[in-house]
Amino acid sequence: MYICNIVMKLFIFNPESDLALGQNSVNYTPSKNIRKMMDDVAALPIWLAMPGDVVLVPNYMQVRHKERSVIFYRLGAEFVTLAELRHLDITEICPWGWNLTLRHQLLCWGVKEELLPTEEELAKLRQLSSRVTATEVLQVFKDMEMYCTGLAENCTDVDSCRLFAEQHPEGVVYKSPWSSSGKGLCWCKGEFTEKIQHWCERVLRTQGTVIAQTWEQREMDFAMEFYSDGQGHYDFVGYSLFETSPRGAYQHHYLMNDKDILESLSQFVPKQAILSIKRRLLKALSQYTYKGYMGVDMMIVKNPEDGTFKIHPCVEINWRMNFGVFCHQFQERLVGKHSKGVLRLVNFKTPKQLQEYNKTNRDELYILKESNRFVEGYTTLTPILPDTQAAAVIFLQRPQERWAASLSLP
Repeated sequence: MYICNIVMKLFIFNPESDLALGQNSVNYTPSKNIRKMMDDVAALPIWLAMPGDVVLVPNYMQVRHKERSVIFYRLGAEFVTLAELRHLDITEICPWGWNLTLRHQLLCWGVKEELLPTEEELAKLRQLSSRVTATEVLQVFKDMEMYCTGLAENCTDVDSCRLFAEQHPEGVVYKSPWSSSGKGLCWCKGEFTEKIQHWCERVLRTQGTVIAQTWEQREMDFAMEFYSDGQGHYDFVGYSLFETSPRGAYQHHYLMNDKDILESLSQFVPKQAILSIKRRLLKALSQYTYKGYMGVDMMIVKNPEDGTFKIHPCVEINWRMNFGVFCHQFQERLVGKHSKGVLRLVNFKTPKQLQEYNKTNRDELYILKESNRFVEGYTTLTPILPDTQAAAVIFLQRPQERWAASLSLP
């Protein structure tokens, strides 16, 4: 079934990696809901893989689905299950994120140890992935107050957490050092309540530090994506634009090219300010040894007093593969030149709800392709089987007029 290639990359979608890093154990077990979502969306990396590569999926039903699917069958990579791993000549492993649990599992599944990071390397990655690092990077923008905003402090006791809230009555966001994006947050506006104190005490007890950030009136979420060669050199990959809820939970990413994203951002702040932040960020990141894709989440924020806008240049740093990089590569490789849209992860309580959602959108917004690129409509990027409850989906359109960030899609 598989041809022996010079290069065979193994792609693994494990979005729980940040949580596993936080636990720092070979035996991390995600919750039942997270595990189910991971299994349902496991096939997503096939859109990044090349012919000859393989993507790990949880069962043979997804392998069979690819062979029958009109959407998937022309993609050159293959789906594989755990039982097949030890029989493949894998040359590189490309997970969503590395952690001790994944390393241990791959060893148990028969993957060669020389393909895996060492425990010492993962310990360094864990420290790098702490939100403490984002606080450090934020400091390099202190003298760019004309265009930048945002304060953060690493608190090592409850008194310093309380003091930060007193100093910033407009609002504070407390963060645990390790948690998945949009999680591990506690909001404080005004009074440092007993409930907030208990939250801080728990994080201090389990993770040693609480990161306190000033609350900002968010206008737009975006990120700068990079790739590092492991020798201190970072290359800019592109921009990404995404939406989060008022409480910071991830909602979706936009499928747009860099030019259009930069144009959307420059409606609020000068383009030159964005480019200056990028240059300074590249210099700041060079002090960190890391190999792979990573992204720095940012915000356009509004001053409620005078209505002006600034950039928060380092809200979070994701030292792993992320949806910003995925969307950038998917857009470049597989989306029509003038098409724009969104990518969403949808997650329903029952398989029937997902099947109804998929049928409705598929019937009303049939996907159109031109020159092997998606140009308009709706499609799923992951298989929908009888027991599937979650899926990655895209909506695309070809606007007749100038496009803005407020794209109207389902």
